[in-house]
Amino acid sequence: MTVRKITVRTFGAGAASAAFLGSVLLAAPAQAEENDGPQHCWTNVDTSQSLCAESPDALAVAMYERYGITVQERPGEDLPDAITSPGERAKRAVDGARSAKARAAAPTPRAGYLLVKGFSQTSYRGDSQTWTTYRDEEPCRVAGSYPYGQYEYLHNYLWNDRMYSYQTAPKCRLNVWSDTVFRGTKRGPYGNSTSLGILNGEVSSMSIVK
Repeated sequence: MTVRKITVRTFGAGAASAAFLGSVLLAAPAQAEENDGPQHCWTNVDTSQSLCAESPDALAVAMYERYGITVQERPGEDLPDAITSPGERAKRAVDGARSAKARAAAPTPRAGYLLVKGFSQTSYRGDSQTWTTYRDEEPCRVAGSYPYGQYEYLHNYLWNDRMYSYQTAPKCRLNVWSDTVFRGTKRGPYGNSTSLGILNGEVSSMSIVK
């Protein structure tokens, strides 16, 4: 739907340049649409670090190898497997990278915690974009809106008019709007949603609430 403003995001040389991990192309989100095939991307809302890869498993490995980040559950959380569980091949690669970094006395990897994962098809299928945070406190632990969960311009993540379903952190719910800056047709707040109904492929902004 309507994009009323475009904010240009500048990435450092490391994020803007593509790097190969085996046969997987890693790229910043701004490059994702230039590549053929499915794209699965990640953004950390605290640091603006971003990556894309051709599969969820490849993305899990890339996040660890480039930034030392894994998406984890907090005690008591029960996140869907589609969010937190890479395949066995990816697990082995991540474990191997972890061992190599440990031998090199690298800093302890940081945990990323899920906020929202959007999908380009219904029922959690298709391309994906995951937003995470480093914050230690559990998201949505008290009622209200959250500064780290307000996305006025999904165009900034190349995700404008692309969302058909989503998953959220436990206890969190999501409002979605058809226009930028929380305007237009609204749906929510809801937790995990397999379909956005009339807003399928029409979401331009979103907001996390308790």
